[in-house]
Amino acid sequence: MKAIVAIGSIAYSFLVSASIVMAQTWTPLANTPVKNWDYVGMSANGNTIVAGIQGTDFILTSTNGGATWITNKIPSEFGQAACSADGKKWVCTDGDLDTDLSTNSGVSWFFATAIPNGTVACSADGNILGGYSALSTNGGATWKNPNVPGVPAFPANGNRWMAVNTVEPGMGVFISTNMGLTWASNSMPTNIYYKAVGISADGNTIVAGAQDGTQPGALYFTTNSAGSWSLANVPSNLWTGAACSADGTKMVAAAYNVFTFPYYGSIYTSTNHGANWVSNNAPLLSWDAVACSADGTKMVAVPLGGQIYVSNSKPSPQLNITSPSNGTFNFSWLIPSTNMVLQESPDLMIWATLTNVPSLNYTNLQEQVTLPSSGGAGFFRLVSQ
Repeated sequence: MKAIVAIGSIAYSFLVSASIVMAQTWTPLANTPVKNWDYVGMSANGNTIVAGIQGTDFILTSTNGGATWITNKIPSEFGQAACSADGKKWVCTDGDLDTDLSTNSGVSWFFATAIPNGTVACSADGNILGGYSALSTNGGATWKNPNVPGVPAFPANGNRWMAVNTVEPGMGVFISTNMGLTWASNSMPTNIYYKAVGISADGNTIVAGAQDGTQPGALYFTTNSAGSWSLANVPSNLWTGAACSADGTKMVAAAYNVFTFPYYGSIYTSTNHGANWVSNNAPLLSWDAVACSADGTKMVAVPLGGQIYVSNSKPSPQLNITSPSNGTFNFSWLIPSTNMVLQESPDLMIWATLTNVPSLNYTNLQEQVTLPSSGGAGFFRLVSQ
């Protein structure tokens, strides 16, 4: 066994391993066909990675965490992309012309709509796609011109939408609780040009980086669904990318510095809901995009016109247990970037791997297993494979 992450008892008590907080180490990937990418995205489990170059008609895809890559043509020029939690559905736009779709992890693409779209987002289940110009709420079957006052973010299954104004210094963040029909502004500092945005699965945690306006270089975050905002304790930078783990505990933001020559920036991470931030062991480059897995232990980033960099840390998902009134037990854990199996033991000495296939809950990105009560004591743990 490589790692024992959590132990749970059917007698309603369980132990959880402690997580170690440290800076991330970033390594460039030498196995990509070209070395001048300016976009990268990642699925919830970190297995599927897509990279692109703005203005080109091809896209780079890996379905094994970057071990191997394939290059595929796309119908339109590449601009930005977003994917569902399982990494199977991707939406891509060049910003000015068409929007394209892939339903097989970026291997093949087809034309979706001719409505221009500046930026794109995708809900966890892949049913809500698009941005402030073109939007689909049925997985890309039909499209419409939405009333979205900025770049959208669809937490979890997309019931509550967020939109961040990134066009010009303006009104900050808006929230919709009725699938985008109406929007309400909140307490986010206004008159700021926000560029980098990341959001948790439940929508409670948002991180947004500024590029211009009254507070250039500021990085803000909220942990109460935009009820109030805090200023991250990081140097002023031109923030170009941000991401957040599904539970909001981990945040990452990438930047390049426009305030001092030679204008290179760094990557900053927080592993405690934004309370503390550390500068990472990443080279000083003009970072252009960053993404992370649902558990925040696998990250990928690219500098402007540079190589793809990856960072991996050991996952330690917490094993949760609940007992509904029907006599069953529900086990759940945040979808990890390393394959985990659920094991059971009657005595903490002999362990058996359960063959139950976990189901993914798209509302919180938790993998779930339901087991009947055995009528006695039992112990459960997650083990990496």
